[in-house]
Amino acid sequence: KPENRAFVVSDSHAKPVICVETGTFYSSQSEAERMTGFRDVHKVCHGHSQTCGGKHWRFATTEEIKKAAQKSEPQRDVGWEAENQPA
Repeated sequence: KPENRAFVVSDSHAKPVICVETGTFYSSQSEAERMTGFRDVHKVCHGHSQTCGGKHWRFATTEEIKKAAQKSEPQRDVGWEAENQPA
């Protein structure tokens, strides 16, 4: 099962896609189709179908992509460092 992750879109024409039910991001419609095995994600994203594989799909917004990238960055535990500093 793919996880949410920060990604770089290598194809300048690719648009990131999100599965509404799972919240999983994919770097493109093609990647979503490859990773899930569903063949018609592109039809849902372009409004030609309502669902694919029983799920709703849409293009991800820039704001959603930025939030997903921030969530995937490792968080620093500042509390531990402060407790273990020499006096």
